[in-house]
Amino acid sequence: VEMHGYSAIAIESSFPRARLINDYVNGHRSTSPESLWETGFSHGFGLLDANKELVEWMRKYNDDPSHSVKVQFYGCDSPTEMTSTDSPRQVLHFVLDYLASIDGVSGQKRRERIDALLGLDADWENPAAMMDPKKSIGLSPAATALRIEVEDLIMELRLRCPELVAKSDESRYLEAVQYAAISRQLLNYHASLARTSIKSGERLVEGLSIRDLAMADNMGYILSSERGRGK
Repeated sequence: VEMHGYSAIAIESSFPRARLINDYVNGHRSTSPESLWETGFSHGFGLLDANKELVEWMRKYNDDPSHSVKVQFYGCDSPTEMTSTDSPRQVLHFVLDYLASIDGVSGQKRRERIDALLGLDADWENPAAMMDPKKSIGLSPAATALRIEVEDLIMELRLRCPELVAKSDESRYLEAVQYAAISRQLLNYHASLARTSIKSGERLVEGLSIRDLAMADNMGYILSSERGRGK
């Protein structure tokens, strides 16, 4: 950053969680960093001293008014753990909050439909589903209906692109689209875990492939967002 002009740092941690860290290093969060070490990282990476030092260095760097280009923090991983995976609630609510900030009526209607299908986060995050497809809710009637709702949500975002960009800005719009894409991938991941028609090893390979795809898409989004700011 200091010597070669890089404008962003990304680590292999959850993409949606990392937004909390990015807000902090850019001075948008006044809360103590201690509350962020668990919520802002996945895989326990917030417990590592090196990552804590990195976050504090980034905040100090960005606080210096002589640094006109502020360093951004990203996670490039999907919202999954080694033996469990996140509920889609967080990423979906991010998209719904964006839509509601522009169109309260449409946002509220979609939120009511989606929240009715989400159920309990604990059911989505059950670690037993990783090895036993019968423990996964990824192909339940509610989960299947939720996947359709997410496709409709993505289509609305795409169809209303000019309007939504004009009423917010392009970066906010593209971020919402990326979160919607993550929610689609996350629901596909849960559906893969629930399949009883394929062997256990093949399920895990498919799940890892979905994670790889999500990471590649996240990196593409990060590179696109940073283009023109630095390396």
